[in-house]
Amino acid sequence: MILKPLQTLLAIGLLMASSASARLYITEFMADNQATVEDEDGDSPDWIEIFNSGTEAVNLEGYFLTDAADTLTMWRFPAVELAENGF
Repeated sequence: MILKPLQTLLAIGLLMASSASARLYITEFMADNQATVEDEDGDSPDWIEIFNSGTEAVNLEGYFLTDAADTLTMWRFPAVELAENGF
């Protein structure tokens, strides 16, 4: 039955197409913040700015950030949506 392989290929293609419009860039970061920007508690945490240059909004849930090649899932992004052409 050839229908099942075609359905599988179509499903894979749709998954790839939906993520193809996501174009995320780290545009700024502060890796060792000592006093540049303070949060609501008066702390100076590290931070990044992400830009979505894609044509659709992107939910960051399921994306990760790390600084260690052996721990690729060090920090998981919360369910935050970046608008198209937005930060």
